[in-house]
Amino acid sequence: MNETLKITTLSLALAGISGLTACGGGGGSDSSTATPGNTITSGVITGFGSVFVDGVEFETDDSRFSLDDGDDGPEDEDGLAVGMVVTVTGTVNADGVTGTARHIEFDDELEGIVNDTSIDADGTGSMTVMGQTVIVQSTTVFESDVAGIGSMVDVAAGNVVEVSGFSSGDGTVYATRLEVKLAAHAGEEIEVKGVIAALAANTFELGGLTVDFSSAAFDDSIPDST
Repeated sequence: MNETLKITTLSLALAGISGLTACGGGGGSDSSTATPGNTITSGVITGFGSVFVDGVEFETDDSRFSLDDGDDGPEDEDGLAVGMVVTVTGTVNADGVTGTARHIEFDDELEGIVNDTSIDADGTGSMTVMGQTVIVQSTTVFESDVAGIGSMVDVAAGNVVEVSGFSSGDGTVYATRLEVKLAAHAGEEIEVKGVIAALAANTFELGGLTVDFSSAAFDDSIPDST
């Protein structure tokens, strides 16, 4: 079912415009080749003790953090979690498995209301969130801030979830981490990304979501990730 969202403030980070084909998806990584010297690496956090991203252990003692986590407090390593997809700017040592991070940036792929779910007893399957299809695999990390929702099978329509992962750009997100934030939406910010399709005078589509931007105020700034 196509969902419709009417907004008054619109902040877009778009992978392209109408008609473009997006790459990615399938649960893969955008990680750059680990070579000595300056590098930008995008990948999944797999552990701590420093920060492990796709097999590289980055020291973070002098790192700067930019975390889109809804927390107004200081941004530091405590705001990160296993399963998050992050972008690391820094250096990788000659051994290819250690390095130093200057800047670590996290931004979720999707945060919004669950429309429906199709999750098997083993916790895998799919769900629709704000008109986007979220693929849940055995490797997807699950967390819940809501009492009574203790596993992926407990997630229900109306819950608000935050998804980190890899998007195909056409409305499918392969989740590496899914966190239940609220039992129900109560006016909090939502966030959807993707490739614009079916652009009209006042609407466009992101996957199965129709966005009405007739009253929107636009913010087209691009964050500095360096």
